Amino acid sequence: MMNTEIKTTYTFDSSILSDLHKDAFGVRPGQGFWRQWNESTNDEKQQIWDGLCDVSQQEADREKQLQEIAVADFEGRIAQAQFQGAPDRATAIRWMCQAYGVEDAPGTWGWEHLEYELGIPYGYIEGKPNKYG
Repeated sequence: MMNTEIKTTYTFDSSILSDLHKDAFGVRPGQGFWRQWNESTNDEKQQIWDGLCDVSQQEADREKQLQEIAVADFEGRIAQAQFQGAPDRATAIRWMCQAYGVEDAPGTWGWEHLEYELGIPYGYIEGKPNKYG
């Protein structure tokens, strides 16, 4: 007699499920989600997990596109400032920092705040894009 049992490999990990949900939707899961998760079979949990992975990837791709647009806008603003008289990139950045009321220095909250306000990756102004991962 042949063994027809099929073994399924599950990739879901309950210990990081909340983080994955936050990556996908921007918020931690609520009680309803946890109730559904706890009542689900392993196959159902895998389907939930795979769906969250898909949404999380779509969100990461969308965020990357938005950052690329923001970087292009930032570079355009630098070019415009130089056209209007900023002698170099550093001066253009200093002017932007002044306009946003933030400190103009690498590795400071000022540049990071400006990057946040403009939607560009942390570390971009310093020349170290995505320095935090």
